[in-house]
Amino acid sequence: MPPESSALEALSQFGASPKQIASHLGISVAELRRRPDFREAWRKGRAQRDLLLKQAETKGALAGDTQLLRRLLPTENERESERRLALYLRTRSR
Repeated sequence: MPPESSALEALSQFGASPKQIASHLGISVAELRRRPDFREAWRKGRAQRDLLLKQAETKGALAGDTQLLRRLLPTENERESERRLALYLRTRSR
């Protein structure tokens, strides 16, 4: 991975905006978006960030943070929607 892509991935993992990353790399935002290697590094960094945040939320919820616990657990409406979707998919596959 080129050094620019590694820097881009690290910066996107920490939540830097495309404008901030482009400025750091000395390129335009348009070039940042145009290059496939940069787009892939951006995607990877954001995915890593999302995973780290989800892990931190889960750890907090398991430690007893009720606000995080409420946010992570599905609501009754979400469970009902999932049940209906599963039922619908079972009936369509027959």
